[in-house]
Amino acid sequence: MSISAVLGTRRNARAALIMLLGMAFISTNDAILKHVSETVGTGQILMIRGVFISVLLLTYIRARGQQLAPPGMLGGWNGIRSACEMLATTGFVTALSLVPLAIAATLIWTSPLILTVLAALIMKDQVGPWRWMAVVFGFIGVLLVTQPGTDSWHWAMLLPLGAALIGAGRDLVTRFIGSGLSSAHVALASTVLTLLLGMALATLDWRALSTEALLYLGLSSVMFATGYTLFVTAIRAGEVTFVAPFSYSSVLFAIGFGVVFWGELPNPVALLGVVIIVVAGICVFCLDGPRTKAAGV
Repeated sequence: MSISAVLGTRRNARAALIMLLGMAFISTNDAILKHVSETVGTGQILMIRGVFISVLLLTYIRARGQQLAPPGMLGGWNGIRSACEMLATTGFVTALSLVPLAIAATLIWTSPLILTVLAALIMKDQVGPWRWMAVVFGFIGVLLVTQPGTDSWHWAMLLPLGAALIGAGRDLVTRFIGSGLSSAHVALASTVLTLLLGMALATLDWRALSTEALLYLGLSSVMFATGYTLFVTAIRAGEVTFVAPFSYSSVLFAIGFGVVFWGELPNPVALLGVVIIVVAGICVFCLDGPRTKAAGV
């Protein structure tokens, strides 16, 4: 094995470990939000968490000596992207309070499958027969997870699916955002819109806030920011087709959190669906090649 091959293997292994750590942080964030949603309304969660994340992003932008709010930050394609992010986040956070964590976490990961379809239909990306088979396979998994027409079905399962659809549209729109906006500014725009929507929703369902809830929301913000940073680092540090599939480890973390803290374990049919969605998503990543890199960070 050549030196370059050895170094490449080590880089990929390191990037994979970083991805696993990032997914652990993001899954912890999801678990915290589910716990907080038992006593705090969705609007309040979006608003308070938005404040924490905005402070983190503004501090980072200022530390880099960048303009806090460059012209056009909330306009054009980034405005559309921010609106998609706002709706997807709202749908997923709402779902966490209504369906098991593992189900919500799995269904949100159908986004790469949906993105493949949208990219083929709208962007005319070339999708080979194996990737189409993976997409169809994944949607069969969705039916097994949601089990419409049975006692396991809950209408709130549509929320993470809707968030996945909107998230795929967000990723598609991201391709059109110019290089004039940094990643931090792109994230700040969506955070601000989500915060504003949270303020509006909070007026409809305001509940007393405990110090514990505020601390949890602050912790979730740090967890998410750290996890997303590690995700970006992992994608940039290794080969995307090798590293990206490790992002599905978040599903395993979600199942673990659900079992330990809420006693939630999907039934055997749903677990089979989870496995199918994960395998299909990994296949889409691995078969996507360079396009996955373009659609990523």
